[in-house]
Amino acid sequence: MIFVLEPVAFRLRVPLRTAREDLRVRTGVRVRARHDGCEGVGDAAALPGFGTETPEVARRALEDAAARWADADPEVALARLDPDLPPCARAALETALLGLLGATPGARLGVPVADRVRCSALAGGPDDAAAAAARGAEVVKVKVGGRTLDEDRAHVDAVRAAAPRARLRLDANGAWTRAEARVALAALAHPSVELCEQPVPAADLDGLLALAAECAVPVAARSEEHTSELQSQFRISYAVFCLKKK
Repeated sequence: MIFVLEPVAFRLRVPLRTAREDLRVRTGVRVRARHDGCEGVGDAAALPGFGTETPEVARRALEDAAARWADADPEVALARLDPDLPPCARAALETALLGLLGATPGARLGVPVADRVRCSALAGGPDDAAAAAARGAEVVKVKVGGRTLDEDRAHVDAVRAAAPRARLRLDANGAWTRAEARVALAALAHPSVELCEQPVPAADLDGLLALAAECAVPVAARSEEHTSELQSQFRISYAVFCLKKK
């Protein structure tokens, strides 16, 4: 087996506004795992402000792994992936290896556990939401915070109107204080809103717990920012797994 690492850059059609910044370009490393005429592909697009390693750390980890697993059997490499690898690098390697194994004739990666899986899409605005819904996405993630509350409300309303059957997951990226979050979640509450991720900074665990108990909108926390011990304090489920269609 060989690994090929390629730098990649994607310019977003529409800048994605978050509470921290406006994202216009995503950069990263593409991993191609090749063996016996088959190939699997994975991408590492690190965003350190959102809980991952830096792009440089991801690149070094991928280079080390590529050298370590050169000429190895793909199944062996997948089984022995270091759980302590930086998260983006590990995800890219795992995706590439699973893709490689899945492309191998006669391979079987597991037993199906469901006939249908709800997929989610990140929408920068109503056009993105409408396109995602047309592709079959049932859940749409919407960035809030970093605007005035009136602007956030108008933004969420526009996304809802564009994808009226979708469930909405809001993501504030820790933009609000506890008091601001109470007001914002009350204003943004709607039957279509499934949850709000990280309404207050990750360090404010007491605030997350208080909001979970007080607000009509369920709150979620990014699991990578909390240990298992701290996660056990929450009376909510906040580890959300999404299949992202790219």
